[in-house]
Amino acid sequence: MSIWIPMLSALAGTLIGAIASITTVIIQARISDRRARMQLIVTAAMEQYNQQVTLAEKNGRPESILPLVVYLHHHLGIAKLIEADDLRPETFERPRRQHI
Repeated sequence: MSIWIPMLSALAGTLIGAIASITTVIIQARISDRRARMQLIVTAAMEQYNQQVTLAEKNGRPESILPLVVYLHHHLGIAKLIEADDLRPETFERPRRQHI
């Protein structure tokens, strides 16, 4: 009986260590995905903002540009719709209508 206690303890320690390691990898992957997604959203919003600035300056109406935060919020709303798999014509307009 005395040989089973150390073997079971070692097995339990190994399982606990493996579960902790797998959990850490999963959490880090989610954080990395979220960071990459936010970076993509910010890049898209800034690109659209810069296009609007260029267009407004070309037309001589730089005062007609919305703040950058509006573009960020819009792109974040679209990304949330994509994640929720709810991107339909009627829901696609929802983030845009929030700023008008």
